[in-house]
Amino acid sequence: MTIYNNEISKKLRNDLNQNQISIVIKLVIGPESTAHEDYNKTIYLSSHAVKGRNALGATAFGNHQQYKPLILKISSINESVSHESRNFKISNVSVSVSNYKIDGHMFSDMLYNRPLINEKAKIYWSTPSNITENSASYLAFRGYVKRVSVQSDEVRLELEDESQLKFQKELPIHRTSISQNIPAKH
Repeated sequence: MTIYNNEISKKLRNDLNQNQISIVIKLVIGPESTAHEDYNKTIYLSSHAVKGRNALGATAFGNHQQYKPLILKISSINESVSHESRNFKISNVSVSVSNYKIDGHMFSDMLYNRPLINEKAKIYWSTPSNITENSASYLAFRGYVKRVSVQSDEVRLELEDESQLKFQKELPIHRTSISQNIPAKH
């Protein structure tokens, strides 16, 4: 898994040491900033109904952001590095989202006005004691939406780790200008 320099909070660490653990998955798609115009573009999904604190404070939901409980399942998140062969396997995460009608709209209806391809995506793991704050949750994945497929009852989002963008480079990086007097043969 890509290391995000994300320490586990005390609340989360205490919850993980309990006999019974309940994990809530939260998915944030779009910009997570304090700018009001960006805030309205962000999509908040969860595996359970959650009201979480947002970066802006007061919203239509008071001091909380409404996470829509539409996540049906999420694939495992894993990556591997082979030092001998110098290979790095990047994790793709598949998220199945219910296309159930919530607040009068289906999730797929939103895709007509706003395609999600190349939008930033973050997956947080939370426990009941730290469910309201992303800062206390564990950032398990950071990437972007690579593919969206729609069926009648669910929407499948394929997320790709952001490290793919950092490692993939077009070579050569710099080209020599044609205007310079460079001999054809050396």
